[in-house]
Amino acid sequence: RLQGDWSSDVCSSDLRLITSADMSPTMDGPEAASKLQIAAWIAEAAAFIASASADEAIVHRLFASGGERPFALLPGRSGRGQIAAAARWIAEGVAVEDSAAVAAQNAEKPAAGGWAGFDQIAAPASVWLILTDAYFDAERAAALARRIRAARASYCWVHVIVLDSWPAERAEIEQGDYFIVGPGVKEADDPRYELNQERLDAVERAIARRRTEFLERSQLPRRDWSHWQWPSKRLSREQFAQFFREHFERDEFLSALFQRQSS
Repeated sequence: RLQGDWSSDVCSSDLRLITSADMSPTMDGPEAASKLQIAAWIAEAAAFIASASADEAIVHRLFASGGERPFALLPGRSGRGQIAAAARWIAEGVAVEDSAAVAAQNAEKPAAGGWAGFDQIAAPASVWLILTDAYFDAERAAALARRIRAARASYCWVHVIVLDSWPAERAEIEQGDYFIVGPGVKEADDPRYELNQERLDAVERAIARRRTEFLERSQLPRRDWSHWQWPSKRLSREQFAQFFREHFERDEFLSALFQRQSS
């Protein structure tokens, strides 16, 4: 599996497919074309593929706040309604507590970061798909990279899809003075920032540096991560849907899942 021969190794047996969607606040952007919505669509499609093959799918809210339930379990042959409910749980935070919709799996008390019970579900012969923008800080990057290395050492196939919306985010930002409130801005601070080419270039370099450092720490070979990059413009709803379809169809990891389902 670690050498890439998934069709002969993994596809021949029943699987547990885990899809982890990063729940960090940065995943909410850009407006009208958010990374979190893309993550929900991918999670829904992956769960449907697994269910069609009678495999178990688990949707995981990565970096969920402490006290939140981090997992939703979808048994093999789950219905469309169950799978759609799990996707809404990712995109909108809609509760899926009702066992008639999705059976929540979390035997332990929920913990910050959404890791409670993770070691129990990430069993050998699992496939772990991680959907993230990799904007997180060094502490979270180290924690996730450590778990990726441990999962791969246990013969779990790990794949990361990096959701890179910075080009679209930058296109939405005009140069000039901005009034900013939110995390990291104290009341005593002056929350006015002048956004110019130099400052935007610095942000772009910082995003690229965090992404590179995370992937290097994870020790993932190039074939085990893919890069979905937004265009440098605001997307309409139709363009956003088309963007998803195009990237989904040419993503090699997702193509491998479809090939397994159709075989």
